[in-house]
Amino acid sequence: MRYSVCIRLALPVVLILCGCIDSPATTEPPNPYASELELLWELFDGEYAGFRTSGVDWQGVLQSYLPLADTVSSEEGMTYLMSDLLGELSDPSVVLISPQGDTLRPFDPSAEQNCDLDLLLGYLEPWDFQWRQEGIWGFCLAGEDSAGYVVFESWDAGLNVSLFDNLLQTVPVEPGLIIDARLCGGGVESSVYKVVRRFVDVQRAGYLWRERQGAGTQDLTDPEPFWMVPRPWRYQGEVVVLSGGANRGQAEAFPCMMGQLPQVTVIGDTTLGAGNWPADTFELTGDRQALCPVRVVLRPDSEAIQGAGVPPDLYVEATEDDFSQGIDPVLEEAFELLDARPPDRPR
Repeated sequence: MRYSVCIRLALPVVLILCGCIDSPATTEPPNPYASELELLWELFDGEYAGFRTSGVDWQGVLQSYLPLADTVSSEEGMTYLMSDLLGELSDPSVVLISPQGDTLRPFDPSAEQNCDLDLLLGYLEPWDFQWRQEGIWGFCLAGEDSAGYVVFESWDAGLNVSLFDNLLQTVPVEPGLIIDARLCGGGVESSVYKVVRRFVDVQRAGYLWRERQGAGTQDLTDPEPFWMVPRPWRYQGEVVVLSGGANRGQAEAFPCMMGQLPQVTVIGDTTLGAGNWPADTFELTGDRQALCPVRVVLRPDSEAIQGAGVPPDLYVEATEDDFSQGIDPVLEEAFELLDARPPDRPR
């Protein structure tokens, strides 16, 4: 009898407790994609150095994109939503890497390349031009006046600076040297600087840099100079550097630094204007990664490279029409600046 009474007394308690639990059918599960998007936003909110030049309302971006996370149904869709969010920064140096290892540039402006490689090689082939490191750089003494000519295709980390030194020492001081960097789309700054040092006369500032400090998105350190330090030996002849719109990011450091040297003239066109670098790599959710620029780079005159590029000392226009007619105006102007006869145009 007492046992049945206990059962009857316990039953209402169980019913009460059950009534306090939400039905699984009516409970909204948390949206994992919204959380992932917020984590990405917070990463750039705390690390990204380029908010001053981007002009973006970063808080407003978050509020606009969070509702879009509700429309995502796959990891692939999430990758593209993250890319769209980062694209609001309009920064060519921002990179998103997918779980499959694919590289996405959320903002990738088209570059006007002021050089045609096949035409260039047509000018140089009669002068025994050779690639000294395939895909990185090549060299010859070009034209009847034996002007030194170097073309850099990439500022690759594997650049052999000892080999470059050996060949540079064979270049006559007169008429001088042409360094063609129009094909360089990027690379590593260490390779750029190794080459630049072969021309530095006295310690000079090659560029200025700033980075984040404090919690505010626009709180940056005061500009600090990047010093170019001379070596015991340097090339002392006149140098003409060729640059253009294909130069982006750390490839823009070369015309910027070389342009500070008194014996150097930079000609061609303005570089792309991807002036926020270097970029640190951060791990994201879903096996994704992001390259977030942590510094802002300025020219020595304190003008930002981001969005403006590095202008040449002398603008020389080169168009597709020129190339189709077998003419490279920038290359020919470089020889003329050295008072040297340009190589014959390819037939």
